[in-house]
Amino acid sequence: MQAQGGHRAETMLSRKRAWQSEVSASKKWIEYDAFGNLLPGRNYSSDAYRFGFEGQEKDDEMHGATVTSYAYTYRMHDARVGRFWSIDPLASKYPHNSPYAFSENRVIDGVELEGLEYASFDIYIDKNQQVTKIEVSTDYELKKNGTKGPGVQYRILGHNGFPMEARFVKNLHGIYQGGDNPQLPKVGGDYRKLYDNYDLEPIDETDASAKQHDIDYDKHKLAGFSGIMDEKSTPANQDYIKRATATIEKYEKRENDSVTGQPVNKATKEAAEFGKKGFNAAENIKRDMKPENRAQTIRYAPKL
Repeated sequence: MQAQGGHRAETMLSRKRAWQSEVSASKKWIEYDAFGNLLPGRNYSSDAYRFGFEGQEKDDEMHGATVTSYAYTYRMHDARVGRFWSIDPLASKYPHNSPYAFSENRVIDGVELEGLEYASFDIYIDKNQQVTKIEVSTDYELKKNGTKGPGVQYRILGHNGFPMEARFVKNLHGIYQGGDNPQLPKVGGDYRKLYDNYDLEPIDETDASAKQHDIDYDKHKLAGFSGIMDEKSTPANQDYIKRATATIEKYEKRENDSVTGQPVNKATKEAAEFGKKGFNAAENIKRDMKPENRAQTIRYAPKL
């Protein structure tokens, strides 16, 4: 994991030039050198536009010059020298890197990584693309510097420890509610071959219910919309509805969440309501589509 304004890089293999170019409807055309300095004569931006290199906010008052400093959330970056002004909050975890370095000095094929999430997976691979180890760190309360917010971060690191790929995945709620559950490769296998993974603890009662729902689906090899509408999923859907109803009642009675040990909060309750509504709708459709119910519906349909 890396605090915002830190020194680890996310690779952008498609970016083969040492400068970045931005064009948008805000009437700006900006080209930068590798560390974020403007290229003379190759830029235009309205004074009203506040953001620049890597989407960070400019601070043109710092040196009395345009686009020499960028305000990352927790540190200032000086584009003239390609360094941060203060030490990385997580410097002790990365002793091999300078605590002031920008983008791990990989400014041609990398961009600065920002943020901590519910969980971050560092997936190490060898020269043959085989996974050698997987490390995980968590921040369920999202209290650490530079959090990206609720979601899971995946990073692929080469045999030399340099980041090769990075992606951030945000589910509907917590870690398991939604269609983007954690997926990991297996140690010793190809890092590109992914499998559902349930090692992470849920963030709250609704997330735990969603995790159990997914495990129940896996027993019948169900997934996606087709899985929801499959008759085999009805028991799992009904069980989820019961659990969600209990969570909603806990919120109304100010009772404690079985996962957090704290009173059920509004976000947990609303996520339970959302899931309950969706699975109720699916079960109603499945019931109405049964041959005996369809015949009854046609029989009592109003005549036109």
